[in-house]
Amino acid sequence: MLDTNIVSDLIENPAGTVAPNIRRVGAVGLEASGIVAAELRFSGLERGSPALMRKAEGVLSKMIVAPFETPAVLLYAEIRLALKRQRPEWGQMTF
Repeated sequence: MLDTNIVSDLIENPAGTVAPNIRRVGAVGLEASGIVAAELRFSGLERGSPALMRKAEGVLSKMIVAPFETPAVLLYAEIRLALKRQRPEWGQMTF
């Protein structure tokens, strides 16, 4: 199961250090949690970047995403963004 940092690196640095390792071991069975999917979608919303959202969806579509129902994932990202806008001093671990 890949964490947010690894999947983020795949999105932002497709030729970075993670991608060659995945090619070496094979991409079959790669998995991320629904929370990772929510974090990536939150990042796209936070940055206001449709391009980042498309890249994230593209990478996520190529792996298994452990269940965390899609409406909940989208709602999580929207709630987190609203909270961050209200309290910018809150860090990532606050949630």
